[in-house]
Amino acid sequence: MAYLQNVKSVCCTQRENYRLYVDDGGHFADGWQRMRAGTSGNYMEYQILKPDSSVWNRNNAFSRVSTGLTDVQSCQVRVNPDQAARPAEIYKDTVTVIVEY
Repeated sequence: MAYLQNVKSVCCTQRENYRLYVDDGGHFADGWQRMRAGTSGNYMEYQILKPDSSVWNRNNAFSRVSTGLTDVQSCQVRVNPDQAARPAEIYKDTVTVIVEY
C-alpha cells in the first residue's frame, strides 16, 4: 500500500463558515479516483483520505468556521492495495480542491 502525505492551507474571512473538498478527478470509476498512464489505457485506483482515514470528497468535506488565520488541513493519498499489479509507468490525474463559503 502506498501513501502520499499532503497539506492544504486555507485562509478565509474571520467567523465565515467554509467547506473544503476535492472533486472526483478525471477518471473516477466504481467508487475510486483513478490515475491514468499516458495513452496506454492503464489506470491505478486511489483515494484521498482525511486524517480520520475517511474518504475526502464533496459528501465528506472539511467544514469549519474560519478564525481569519491560515487553517491547515492534511490529507493522505492511498493506492488501492487490492487492485491487480500495474505496469511501471507514470500515472497522473487532475483533482480540483474546492472551497465553498
